[in-house]
Amino acid sequence: MRPRVLAEAETELLSTMLFYEDRNEGLGRDFYDRVSDTMAAIGRDPQRYPVYEGKPSSRIFRRAPVERFPYIVVYQVRQDETLVVALAHSNREPLLDGSKSSTRELRRHTQPTKKKTCQGRRKGVRNRFR
Repeated sequence: MRPRVLAEAETELLSTMLFYEDRNEGLGRDFYDRVSDTMAAIGRDPQRYPVYEGKPSSRIFRRAPVERFPYIVVYQVRQDETLVVALAHSNREPLLDGSKSSTRELRRHTQPTKKKTCQGRRKGVRNRFR
C-alpha cells in the first residue's frame, strides 16, 4: 500500500524536481522517479528504514534515503496508514515537533535571513523632492 503524502511534502517534491530539471534536462524526472521508488519501498515494508533520531519528538519518525540524491523521505508509521511528513535535504535536519508537516518549518529555519534596510526618512535628512 502506498503511503499518504502530506501536501507540504508533495510541494517540496515538485519544487525540488523543477530545481533539478532546470539544472539538467531529465534530472528532475529522474529525481521524481527515485522518490517514487523510495515511497513504493516504504509502502511495501514501512519498518525497513531506521528510526529518525534527529530532533526530540513525542512521535516516532523514520527516514528513507533517496537513491542517487542527497534527500531523505521522513515518514511515520501509524496503525492504519503510513504518512510521509517531509522530503528533506539530508544535510539539513527537519524540525519534527509533531504539530504540522516539518517541511514548512524546515524551509523557514534554513532560509537565509534578509538584511533589513532603512525604509523611512533618516533623522536630520531633508526630503529634496518636496
